[in-house]
Parts: sequence; C-alpha cells; structure tokens
Amino acid sequence: MYAVCLAVSGAVIAGLGSWALTRALAATGALAPLASGRTAARV
Repeated sequence: MYAVCLAVSGAVIAGLGSWALTRALAATGALAPLASGRTAARV
C-alpha cells in the first residue's frame, strides 16, 4: 500500500510540475518554435 501511494503521489507531482514548467516557459516565449508554445499562444 505504501509503494502504491508513493507511485501515485510521484506521478501527480511530476505531472503538475511539468505542466507548471511548460506554462512558465511558454509565457516567456521560450517555447514559441515548439508545438507546445504555439498551442499555449492560441489559448
């Protein structure tokens, strides 16, 4: 049970961290040449 909780919490933290990092980089324009930067610009 402990290992399952660790795996789930690790996946949630990694997912939220990567989402936040992508949004922060897109806001600076660093991702403009990439697909994620173009998608963020449309929103």
